Amino acid sequence: MSYNYLLKLIVTGEQNSGKTSLVHRISDNEFRQYMDATIGVEFVAIQREIKDKVIKYHFWDTAGQENFAPIIKNYYKGVASGFLVIDATDTEWKNHMEKWLKRYNAHKFEESLPLIAILNKIDLERKVSFEEFKLFADENGMKSYEISVKTGANTKYLLDKMTEYILEHIEKGSKLPGVKKGIDIRQIEEKFQPEQGLYDKCCIVQ
Repeated sequence: MSYNYLLKLIVTGEQNSGKTSLVHRISDNEFRQYMDATIGVEFVAIQREIKDKVIKYHFWDTAGQENFAPIIKNYYKGVASGFLVIDATDTEWKNHMEKWLKRYNAHKFEESLPLIAILNKIDLERKVSFEEFKLFADENGMKSYEISVKTGANTKYLLDKMTEYILEHIEKGSKLPGVKKGIDIRQIEEKFQPEQGLYDKCCIVQ
């Protein structure tokens, strides 16, 4: 199937922050109450049409456990960007955010864009305000959004925001890793469509 762009993205953050649930919310628009912890890295492919462009997304959903850190560092390489998911009920949110940012910045390609910071679980009793979260994200050059994967609050256009963020840089001429320009099959078919009447008499035998 034809597409305009393929985007390679990573999802990172602490265990139980809602990373895998976020990917499923984006993919299937549903919330799964009980999910097994991610083992290492899981791959999810999604395709959407956004602003007249067909976009394929390859998500690398990473585990938050420390014992997988040596494996996960290799998946930061070659991504266009990704989501850093933070639990709004986490009293250590800033330390955790700094930790994952440090790892991403240490292993990503220089041209990769900053992560988008996601404050999840705002349906619960939160330990951090969005104002605090946004300020910290701004200081680290990140866009930021608050959401609830469980209720779906603010998740509907999250993929659109990520896409606009990346395409904006591409349209300005940035050469980003993790971005592959696709082939529009419809344009190829139109280009090689024979002119009407060209073969009208190909089967006439006298």
